[in-house]
Order: sequence, then C-alpha cells, then structure tokens
Amino acid sequence: METWPELRDLLFREASSSHVWRGMGDAEWCIKTSFERFCQEKGVTDRRNMQDVLKSLYAEKLATVGEFVPTADLERWALGQHWGLPTPLLDWTTSPMVAVYFALSDQVSRTVSVESTACVWRLDTSHRRLAGPADISIVRLGAGPWNARLRAQRGLFLSIEAQGCLVDLMQERGLHQYLHAYTFPARIFEEALVDLEHMTIDDLTLFPDQSGVVRYVRTQAARSAFHG
Repeated sequence: METWPELRDLLFREASSSHVWRGMGDAEWCIKTSFERFCQEKGVTDRRNMQDVLKSLYAEKLATVGEFVPTADLERWALGQHWGLPTPLLDWTTSPMVAVYFALSDQVSRTVSVESTACVWRLDTSHRRLAGPADISIVRLGAGPWNARLRAQRGLFLSIEAQGCLVDLMQERGLHQYLHAYTFPARIFEEALVDLEHMTIDDLTLFPDQSGVVRYVRTQAARSAFHG
C-alpha cells in the first residue's frame, strides 16, 4: 500500500472476528517477545529460571509500593508487560486501526526517510493449535482496574515459550499462512494519525493513565515542531 486511504480501506475490509493485529514501526524488525530480547542481550541460558526470578521479584516489589498484584501468572505477566517488564507475551489487538496507531505513532519523534517502511501484521487465530496449550498460543484476559490499558487498546496477547522470531516459528510449525504482513511507507504517519484521532484513537484513549497524558503532550509538541 502506498497511501493511507488504500491501507485504511484494505484493513477495514480484511477485519474479521478471527483476526488480531500488531503494528511495528519498521517492517524489517523481527517479532520477538521482550523476554526473548532480554535473554539474548544478557546471555541467559536457563530461561525457565529467569522467568521465575522476574515473576517473583515483580510480585515482591509491587507489594512494597501498595500496588495490586494479580495472583495468576498470566495476569501478572500482562500487568508487567504494560510497564516494561520482560515477559513471554506479545501485544496484539482486535482493532487494525489501533495496530496502525502503534506502527506510526513513534514516527512523529524520529526522522522518517522516504524509504522507511512500517508494517501491520495480521494473525488468523482460527487454527486450533493457537488456542493452546502450546508453546505459541493466544491469551485473552479480562481487563480490570489493574490493567485498564487492555480494554482501551482492545488488547490480547500471544504467549511464546519457544525461542526465536515469530515468523520463523510459524514457518517451522506449518502455520505461516495464518500470519500476514501489510507494509506501507512510514511517511503517511501524519495523515493517518489525524484520521485516527477522528476515530478517537490516540495517546489519551489508548493509555488511560498518567503515561497517556505525557505521551499525548510529547506527541503534540513533536508534531508542532515537525510543522515548523
């Protein structure tokens, strides 16, 4: 897709109850969990033990600041995911427009070249092997007061216990046809973000907390500077 109207209309046409979406600011980026990246950067070999360490320390230190601590592992991972904890979860959304927002919102604060290409990934969740239990499986959690962003972003997760890039893992498991990429020039970000704002998709609605206010102010200031 070369223009925002083309991309927008195509994504609306291809939206389905079985499809979930993920936006990425660079089409060349590999789809990996934050936990996978953390282990690679730190040279971690015993990944199961590292997961236990992260969960235990996270629960312990949350309690010291009076924060609610979910008791279920997946809920604990989901809460930590939204605050930057390395987890084996990947963020997805049931809204293709929210995915576009995440693919393009960071373009405001960085120089976008003519050649720069962003991407929205579509995952078809209809295959029974993605329903779990498996080393790649869809996780749908109810959003509560402990995780308001999940509802705001129409979010869900893909739990990945296997090592590697999701594209390669799906290929190895014969599931590659369920994963599809839509690439488009990142330079469309300004037109797209204005349109998304009209759909009430912006920092304030997707991050219903103090971080959303800060993101919104930073984004608006960057857009003002962009226009000179």
